[in-house]
Amino acid sequence: MLVEDVEVAIRNLIELAFQHPDGTPDTTALDVYVRSEIKSGKLRIKLREGPAEDSAFDQLSMGALDIILMDEPIWSKLGRHFGAAKDNVSFILNGVRQTRNELFHFRGSMTAMQRSQLEYCKELLARATKAAAPPAKQTAVVEQLIRTGLATAKRSNSVYAALAEYLGGLPKGFPAVQLTFAQIEKITDHKLPNSARQHLAWWANDSVGHTHSKLWLDKDWRSGRVSLEEEIVDFHREGRRLIT
Repeated sequence: MLVEDVEVAIRNLIELAFQHPDGTPDTTALDVYVRSEIKSGKLRIKLREGPAEDSAFDQLSMGALDIILMDEPIWSKLGRHFGAAKDNVSFILNGVRQTRNELFHFRGSMTAMQRSQLEYCKELLARATKAAAPPAKQTAVVEQLIRTGLATAKRSNSVYAALAEYLGGLPKGFPAVQLTFAQIEKITDHKLPNSARQHLAWWANDSVGHTHSKLWLDKDWRSGRVSLEEEIVDFHREGRRLIT
């Protein structure tokens, strides 16, 4: 799951380069940018189109994500948060991508060196994301929404359906919310699994492999930036990102 963690971390970081003036990420601008990179030939990918398909950004491979992160307009916004030279970061990401390909194609066991490489890259991306992220400003309004949503959410039969029902029950004019892991555990009335505290990939918006994320996706909500260190996760409605 470490490879998936790195991919999710790259996605979270890139999203921070596309923000509205109020500091909330701009998914429309990100989609336009990705499509322009495909049209220019920088990204060689054929998008699946249709109302049920993922966004252009969600369809990108790890290799394509690396290209976007290293692209000058994006690196100029995010590069300073790494505390490392662009060539060094690119070298690290290339090594991770090579490890991913080896594990995927040959299905061998991960070596100690590969594990160390992935963990280092994951930590590097986490530090950069934390530095680049706008400061959280949890308001009294958000706290009230959390408290008032608990009773309705807990009426759900499924553990994570409770979280999805809570998100779906938020006022339409409220585009996003930042929740702590502890608050999510109050909403679901269950402790999060260890993997949720150890792996970014647990929070990925995967409608096929993750039954829990499919539940919030079905309510037109998505997870955004996740900090395992701070134990927080941003959720947002489709088309708009975090307001706290």
